[in-house]
Amino acid sequence: MSKKCEICNHSLKSAVKFSSSPYGDNFFKSINEAKSAKFYPLNVLQCSKCMILTLEERLSSEEKDESLKPWRKSTLYTSNITKGLVETYRHLVSILLKKHKINSVLDIGSNDGSFLKIFSNNGISTVGVEPSEYAASKAEEKGIKTINSFFNNEVVRTLKENQTFDLISVNYIFANVRDINEFLVNVNTLLNEDGKLLITTGYHPEQLKKGMLDYIYHEHFHYFSVKSMNELLIKHDFIIDDIIELQDRGSSLSFISSKKCKGKESQINPKITKYISSEIDGKFNDPSTINNYKKYYDNELLRIKTLLESHKKNGKKIIGFGASLSTSIFLYENKIGALIDQLIDDNEIKHDSYSPGWGIKVTSPSDVKNDTDTIILILAWQHSNIIYKKYKNIFSNSTWIIPFYDRIIKQ
Repeated sequence: MSKKCEICNHSLKSAVKFSSSPYGDNFFKSINEAKSAKFYPLNVLQCSKCMILTLEERLSSEEKDESLKPWRKSTLYTSNITKGLVETYRHLVSILLKKHKINSVLDIGSNDGSFLKIFSNNGISTVGVEPSEYAASKAEEKGIKTINSFFNNEVVRTLKENQTFDLISVNYIFANVRDINEFLVNVNTLLNEDGKLLITTGYHPEQLKKGMLDYIYHEHFHYFSVKSMNELLIKHDFIIDDIIELQDRGSSLSFISSKKCKGKESQINPKITKYISSEIDGKFNDPSTINNYKKYYDNELLRIKTLLESHKKNGKKIIGFGASLSTSIFLYENKIGALIDQLIDDNEIKHDSYSPGWGIKVTSPSDVKNDTDTIILILAWQHSNIIYKKYKNIFSNSTWIIPFYDRIIKQ
């Protein structure tokens, strides 16, 4: 029996399959644990009607909890790690405060409170909901009231007893929500009648064009087009007021929405029509489209693998720059990970840990020698410009390989 779309109830079709891999952000404390990590399938389904992409198999809450046990007390990610993200948040807050009256904000998946801190600095009441104990503690250190929990029915009941909100924000975690329909029902109950809902998420049609298929991983259950987001929000009595294009994570969109007014016909924003027409023209309702992008991705990885094999034969040491969810996926496609000797990353929390499955040690960039025998492959290639600019002089004698730029940089 075929699976049905959670938005429009249309039958889902197989779109693309990736190599099975462990949960990508679980970097272990020991090499033996890392190499014993459990593998999970990574297959993507597509709705040809609303154009959403969704994972065929999803890690259960129990499986995900089990995968993250080694890091339960110290989740690896905080907002300040992603280069340019806080600046993006400032940009969004500036737009929101110029156009809307906001006295109270609820941020779901608030992480270390970076987004809410900008509102707080403007004298606005804020509350965050964040499941990571580590990130929530960092938010509290900033003076941001944070509920250390998932956004569930119990949290919703507790919040509703005290207040509703002028703005509810969901930044870069909506793709991670297992039940998007229940989630929006709960959001609706906590949002003031004239309040605004902000959802910021990756825009998969543009990400696919840029080769960003390693943004498809086990933690992301959904990949939204404007058509799918529009239909989902209408289903839950929201109307999109505006769409803001962002470039901080390759290609993302911020959807600013309000509750539909009863008895009043809502105008469709012309931006929505323009985006949807572009999606249809780009055939993002056809599974063969994503398959063609996957072939491009695979061909580039084959080029990289051939290049690395050549360097290996010449006795070079291969260093992978980046240790994250997306880089873990990169390492499993075409078995690139088998050629990597060491991983480096700016995130100190990941230093002296081991990558899931491969068991590659992660260290600080300062632990790598700057010599002609070192090859640096930028696994976090979406941030290549920032990484190369920061480290090109430090590794001036090394050879740099940047995927999807079709060139090798050597200083």
